[in-house]
Amino acid sequence: MRLKLDRLRIALCCLISALLLNAVAVSQVASVQANVANNATGYRDGSPLTFAKQLKGDLLLVHGTGDDNCHYQGVELLINELVAQNKPFTVMPYPGRSHSISEGTNTARHFYALLATYLSEHLGGKP
Repeated sequence: MRLKLDRLRIALCCLISALLLNAVAVSQVASVQANVANNATGYRDGSPLTFAKQLKGDLLLVHGTGDDNCHYQGVELLINELVAQNKPFTVMPYPGRSHSISEGTNTARHFYALLATYLSEHLGGKP
């Protein structure tokens, strides 16, 4: 999920990022390094790291630590940037879960309940 927060024309009061794709993490994959070199501006402009300072409102980061498509190190880079910018956020790592966050007993149910509860708490109403 890539959001260019500086270009959004609507006010977001709550943002959920599940399966975050970080341009820095993508650049570490050998098969795409040539593309990064040819389009450094595009990768920078598509990275949530670039716009972390502009984030307003609530943010929930959800990620499977075993994701081999969007590596968890990308989430850690974003967490470090959000901390550096003093931005509040909530993180829910799913240990050993892949890109689909579907492995393990009760994982899908937990994931969707987490999303429903978070939205209810941050947008008003009851879970």
